[in-house]
Formats: sequence, C-alpha cells, structure tokens
Amino acid sequence: MAVKKRYLIPSIIALAALIIIILLFTLPVNLPDDRDYPIFTLADKTEIYAVNIKQQSEGDSFIQSLNIPYGVRSFDVVFFDEPILNRSKKISLPITFYGKEYTAELTRIMDRPNGNYSEDSVEVYGAKSTGIDENGNVFTEYIDIVSYSGYIKGLDNSIMIVTAGEGNDFIGSIQFDGKYISITTAGETEDGKYAEIVYCENNNLQPSYGDMILITLLSKKYGPEM
Repeated sequence: MAVKKRYLIPSIIALAALIIIILLFTLPVNLPDDRDYPIFTLADKTEIYAVNIKQQSEGDSFIQSLNIPYGVRSFDVVFFDEPILNRSKKISLPITFYGKEYTAELTRIMDRPNGNYSEDSVEVYGAKSTGIDENGNVFTEYIDIVSYSGYIKGLDNSIMIVTAGEGNDFIGSIQFDGKYISITTAGETEDGKYAEIVYCENNNLQPSYGDMILITLLSKKYGPEM
C-alpha cells in the first residue's frame, strides 16, 4: 500500500527527530574521564586495583577476565575488606567520592524474615534461603546479607543504596548531581575475593531501559503511516 501523501513529510520529519533523539541518548553525556583517583572507596577498607580503565583489552589478564557490562567506557577495579561490620539499624560509613572524603548516613532496609530486632541490634541477619542437602533433607539457612539506603552528608539531594554480602562482597549505587554511579561485582580471585567495578553510568554508550521505552513510544506515535 502506498504512503499517503499528507503523511509523508510529517513522517520524514518525525523520523529525523527520532534519529536525533536516539543519537542523543546513545552518545555519552560527560566529557572524557581523565581522573587519576577512584570514583568511590570505603575509607580504610578498600584495595584499589586499577583506576579509570578505558579499554578492558588493555588491562592485565585479571582485568580482561572480568564481566564488564556492555557499553561501559571507563571503570575502576577495587576490593573491599569487611565493608560493613557494624550492621545496626543506622550506620555512618566513611567514604571517598570523586577524591573527597565524606560520610554516608545509612539506614537498614532489609532484615531477616521473622526476626525480632531492636533499633540497636547488631546481630547477624540476612535473607532466608532454603535448599536440599546431600541426603535429600530440606534445610533453611540465613545468608549474611544486608541492604542500606540513605545519603551522603554534605552532598544535597544525594541518594545511596548499598548491599553487603558475605566476605568482601559489596554492591550499590549512588545518585548525585545528575550522575549515576554503579558498584557491582565483576569477578572473583582464585582465593575467593570478589572484585567490584565502579563506573559512571552517564558515560555508557547504550541508552538506558527508560530511554528505550521513550524511543519505542515515540516511534509508535510518530512513525510513518502506511
């Protein structure tokens, strides 16, 4: 079926606008990252392995073995050491953020199911896990995992959400001043230490999930009619 003439020019304009939107969402937001310091550390609890890696292929064999999300343009590799020992309801966590020292004020947001804890509880708690042992018996255990949310003191409108697991596992995200920082597990050493990567999502090459939804909606609304 031929394209209706009255829709042809508006459709071409809409498609051109859509292409521009896709390019804007796909291209990196920030200027090239030339920093020589890590984006994020836990004060006195972080081993910095590498800072501002631009190309995974240019790193050593360990960096090349890491599971780096597609589109990440630069990242740090760090190891945390017992990131949150005091797992009380509210904690103050000394950190560095873009080379400056701060304190994160965090509140616990996930407790052990059916647990009965006071505001000052420091007992180990976490997520419930059920499995079957080698003899076929069902067992229940609690995984030592805890999540916190809060803000970075001194950075207005900042949001920080973190989860600490067993050993040195520590993941999370920070939002501040239009930047979205991800801390995620990317690999493990031979002796069982988790390697975390830290990167700014604004520098990613691919559009976010929300951007893809917007692009899809716009394409349906303004795409050519046949």
